[in-house]
Amino acid sequence: MIQSSDRASCRSKLPPEALAELVRSLLADGLLVEIEVTGSSMWPFVRSGDVVTLKPLTPRTGDVVIFLDDRGRLIVHRVVKRRKTQWVTRGDAAFDADPPVEDTNILGTVTAIKRHGVPIRRGPHSARKALAVFSRLGLFNLLSRVVAKIGRTISVPFTGKQSSK
Repeated sequence: MIQSSDRASCRSKLPPEALAELVRSLLADGLLVEIEVTGSSMWPFVRSGDVVTLKPLTPRTGDVVIFLDDRGRLIVHRVVKRRKTQWVTRGDAAFDADPPVEDTNILGTVTAIKRHGVPIRRGPHSARKALAVFSRLGLFNLLSRVVAKIGRTISVPFTGKQSSK
């Protein structure tokens, strides 16, 4: 099992390099691949336990991709920028962008997401670039911190007492 608290990674009993090679081979054969992700870096769009469907599509800015990072881990993050033969990716709720990813390390593009076995809507395809800008600017990270703070604020135990007016 590959888990990380700050990255959306993949759950597997295979070592990451072996899983990457298997995914690459299956996608090259034209098959769809489904992988369960772990971590919270792609919140709110991809959550720990979600299953993503991958296709061998060339990514575009705003797409969510799976790639093998420089430490040999499989990561699911959003493309926020293109640089010649490299991609800049970032988890939507991550503090910083990832180191640039070479073309050869991009395994596939996420085309569908299931949460608890139910397909979820990913929003309009036309919003892809806007989502990339939000991610690149760290706005999802800010949003996740605000939501967490609000959650802590309103999770006061209910006493059952009514306020007097």
